[in-house]
Amino acid sequence: MGIAHCHEFSAFSADMESDGAGHDGPVRLLQSCRRAGGSSVREYVTLVGQYVGSGTVDEAAVGGLVRHLGIALYGRDSSRVSCSNPNELRHVRDGFLKKKLGLDLSDGELDRALAETCHRMGTGNPHKSRLVFYYLLAERYAKLSVFT
Repeated sequence: MGIAHCHEFSAFSADMESDGAGHDGPVRLLQSCRRAGGSSVREYVTLVGQYVGSGTVDEAAVGGLVRHLGIALYGRDSSRVSCSNPNELRHVRDGFLKKKLGLDLSDGELDRALAETCHRMGTGNPHKSRLVFYYLLAERYAKLSVFT
């Protein structure tokens, strides 16, 4: 699939295979777009919409997250969050929630938020998009404005 297909997301999303968590299409299309050389904010908005409802996605915040994550979105492992890896979750808690979002809640409270976000994205879904994961966390704490 070429980059041109990445910009016609809705036309192809119905043909994509399931990601294993009932979210058909978007994850596999974004993976294909990354391999082809990129993905646009529009595709990420659609993917976030799978979890929050497409009409409620803050497109400016998604664009800001794309800029914040930058090159990490192109790596197979760096573009995903592994909820089964305690070091990964510690990194998200300390680097994103505390440092980037400026939260001063206890580690226990932040760890519960991480666990709930993992559950929200599907316990059977090993390919949790880092951008979506971060969006859901920022939304939870009313911090999407950090990225706009």
